Amino acid sequence: MRWRWILLAVIVVGGLVASGVISIHVHPPVTDGVSASPFWKEQGEARQLPPALAIWVELARATKPAVVNVSTRQRAAQAPADDFFRRFFGGPTTPPPRGAASLGSGFLVSADGYVVTNSTS
Repeated sequence: MRWRWILLAVIVVGGLVASGVISIHVHPPVTDGVSASPFWKEQGEARQLPPALAIWVELARATKPAVVNVSTRQRAAQAPADDFFRRFFGGPTTPPPRGAASLGSGFLVSADGYVVTNSTS
């Protein structure tokens, strides 16, 4: 039954193409070769930024050495539900240790190593 609908669709589309109601034109782009050039243009000369933006560039240059990466790993305690599911549905008798990892950034605010981050917890 399904093949009849497919055959009917092919006949209808073929008739529309043959009569000129539907036309199909395929014009692939002509290239001399593959180009791996970037889609941006490098500017050879340094242009001046507006004064309102220049201060942010200078601020970033001055504070860049103080930016730090913060990554943590911790072992999470076993959830009480794990024992329930292990008892009734099977599983290893000693579960693998669960852990959590976090990643963020911050910046040094004092010479003795205080770091400011955007902690959300």
